[in-house]
Amino acid sequence: MRLIYDVGVENGDDSAYYLHKGFRVVGIEASPMAVEKLRERFAHEIRDGRYTLLPVGITEDAGHATFWVCDDHPPWSSFDRTIASRRGSRHHCVTVETRPFRSILHEFGPAAFCKIDIEGNDNFCIRDFTATTRPPYVSVELIDGDEQLRLFRDRGYSRFKIISQRTFRQPSLAFLRLDRRLPSPARRGIAAAMSRLVRYQPDRDWRFPPGCSGPFGEETAGAWRTFEEASLTCEEIDRAGNQPFDWHDIHARLDAA
Repeated sequence: MRLIYDVGVENGDDSAYYLHKGFRVVGIEASPMAVEKLRERFAHEIRDGRYTLLPVGITEDAGHATFWVCDDHPPWSSFDRTIASRRGSRHHCVTVETRPFRSILHEFGPAAFCKIDIEGNDNFCIRDFTATTRPPYVSVELIDGDEQLRLFRDRGYSRFKIISQRTFRQPSLAFLRLDRRLPSPARRGIAAAMSRLVRYQPDRDWRFPPGCSGPFGEETAGAWRTFEEASLTCEEIDRAGNQPFDWHDIHARLDAA
């Protein structure tokens, strides 16, 4: 299974890493502006058949829907206007084609890994995994940790890592509890310093740009945690209200992996 699904390609930094690792990639991106740039960036890989770019949004049903493009911060583009307009960001709407994720899974088949980061519709992807289409490893942006962990558990995922997107490491409960007691300027300074000083870089011939999802699978930092351990970490992150200081991904692993 030398295939990876990159759901929410955005600027393509994650896709570029997966291609670098020798995988074939199916990239899914709703924003027409991003799609135009991605076709240029990956023109060679698309011609070679190593990269398939699907210019669609993920929803429950096939059709068309209003998509909000965030002009000030494109990664916040979303079907949810409140996300695209976050912090007063300028935004505009476009109509895009939509597909349920299950139809893409059936079209392209099993994958080794799936990255999901689509600002609000992430859980549609998790819900569409079945015993025959679920990949051994998945990552998703942490939005509602309790719901997302339960969705993963219901689909056979039993080991988890909650990964900081600044450091690509797992934060300890002690650090999260201390961090949320500090004033905002101190929290911001610590987050910036850690992203420079302790950022995890397992692949020495690749530098992860800011904003990318980073390592995946067994190359992620630290030990895999149980559902209960991961749930406690998500609760502490929720209490801390870490954004804009940090944000996190949930990495999930199947028993069989």
